[in-house]
Amino acid sequence: MEGFIIGLSLTILIVLLIIFILKTKEINRLTLELKKLNSEGKIEKLRLSLPNKNIENLIVEINTLIDDKRKMENIYKEKDMELREAIANMSHDLRTPLTSIMRYVYLLNDDKLDKEERKEYLKIIEKRSLVLNDLITNFYGLSRIQADQYEIKFEPVNLELVLGEIIAAFYETLDYKFGEPEINIEEGLGPVLGDKQALNRIFTNLIENIIKHGEGEVKISLKKKNKYIVMEFSNKAEELEPKDVNRIFEKFFTKDRMRTGQNTGLGLAIVKLLVEKQGQKIEAKKVGNRLVINIIWSLES
Repeated sequence: MEGFIIGLSLTILIVLLIIFILKTKEINRLTLELKKLNSEGKIEKLRLSLPNKNIENLIVEINTLIDDKRKMENIYKEKDMELREAIANMSHDLRTPLTSIMRYVYLLNDDKLDKEERKEYLKIIEKRSLVLNDLITNFYGLSRIQADQYEIKFEPVNLELVLGEIIAAFYETLDYKFGEPEINIEEGLGPVLGDKQALNRIFTNLIENIIKHGEGEVKISLKKKNKYIVMEFSNKAEELEPKDVNRIFEKFFTKDRMRTGQNTGLGLAIVKLLVEKQGQKIEAKKVGNRLVINIIWSLES
């Protein structure tokens, strides 16, 4: 009997020793695998070769950290790519008018130029300088908004008055380029809470976008619908493909990336950011041959 007990005890000890050795080997294997992943910069999940509840729980937590690391690296890569693209686009946009300015400055050094030619070149330089200033202003404005340095100051604002003032400022240009615009502004809507300066920028950018890209038949309306005020800006846009409509609010997006230096694609990106900063909604859609941009302003905000 005593011999049986000793034999059983030895068997149990051997089994426990084997289990301990296997666990130690598994832990050592996992440790080496982790070291390898860290040294090679790889992001791969660990796998358990032997069933063990305690180690399995540890593996789950480690794999969760690995998943988080993978997501962070993907976000970093996307942001890095966006930054590189933004720098490339900014360089192109700034270089275009700057090259033109430098060219005409060089031409002004020609003593053979008559008074009229000199005057014409100076006008071109002035025009390109204004374009360059507009580009820099847009870049700076966008960076401030994205960095949360643009403070929204809420106050009661009369949308019909603000929109009416901006339309009046651009009316002559719209009429000259497209014919008389169709304006439909509902009266007596009352004030809403918003940032007047931001709204001026929003309406200005939307109308400037129509002037730069529109193909005619401009319509602007402001109406109350249930608990919302809907501002609609629409224009003929036959060349705009439906697949591009959802991209018009992206930074630097224009249908033609080979730009002339007069358009950066930042205008509508700024519009979207400013609308959303005020807690409102903006959407774009293609209706027939027209581009329609709606700002939906909640009266309960």
